Amino acid sequence: MAARFALEEPEALDGLVLMGAYSAEGDDLSALELPTLVLGAERDALAALAEVEAGLRRLPPGAEFALVPGAVHSFFGRYGPQRGDGTPTVSRAEAEAEILAHLRTFFAAF
Repeated sequence: MAARFALEEPEALDGLVLMGAYSAEGDDLSALELPTLVLGAERDALAALAEVEAGLRRLPPGAEFALVPGAVHSFFGRYGPQRGDGTPTVSRAEAEAEILAHLRTFFAAF
């Protein structure tokens, strides 16, 4: 949904962050000039890493991709485990520290 909003209202945004997410097939943002960060979780079984990586071609040029090693989809939020998600090989605290480091670096450019 964030990618769709960015496509429909690009002037409302200074940047886009997708965490364990990707733009839908019909939502091509590649013509936009919008700083974009995509975070993928290595053990995510809901937004599979292959799908997240495939979605990069539909994002603005220069979109950054960062992998959070050992993390699962539910580590991008605080809603608890989700049925069908992978099994983490790192703690939530370790994953959140990695996520926060990537977000800080991205937002420092603003």
